[in-house]
Amino acid sequence: MKKTILILLLGIGLSANAQKSNTQAYDLILKLIPDAGKTTSWQSAKDATKGLVTWTKATPSKEIIEYNIIGQAMLGYDSQQIKCDGKPCETSVTLSGPTTKTYNLIVLELPPDGLPAIQLEKLFGKKQFTAKIVKKEIDEGLGGVIYYEVQFPGKPLVWIQTSTFPAYREEQSNDFSITVFLSKKDMLSRM
Repeated sequence: MKKTILILLLGIGLSANAQKSNTQAYDLILKLIPDAGKTTSWQSAKDATKGLVTWTKATPSKEIIEYNIIGQAMLGYDSQQIKCDGKPCETSVTLSGPTTKTYNLIVLELPPDGLPAIQLEKLFGKKQFTAKIVKKEIDEGLGGVIYYEVQFPGKPLVWIQTSTFPAYREEQSNDFSITVFLSKKDMLSRM
């Protein structure tokens, strides 16, 4: 009987871990963008990402001028697992906002191993979205930034910045991030 319970619990644990590791960056971003006409709240984000993101705190904390909440998630892109040194690894997820009630910025800091170029088309693969480049600043060898205006099905218009910057020391990896702005004003203030 004890063996049966142990095997059952082990199976449930592996199943939960497998589900968490198969989450695509696209799907997580979609869960964090509110439906058209709805507002963002820290609690709705935590509820929508339950089992996908491990949040470090129950509530946001003030960092300089904004409130932030940070978590970790096992993510993939275009049906591939994000890896570090050939093994699945966690991605940092940050939500930022002007108040303790709402957020207006989503940041995914992705480990660099095996990541595609910084174009959304390669990151999201065949998922449904339309994107238009707003601004592109690429300097070969120095990295770059691309700003997009993006429409996801059933969601309000958002603006996404993808950026990559090379490591300055041999033992470091490139930095790669995706920033989702929930308003054009927020994007323009950071360009």
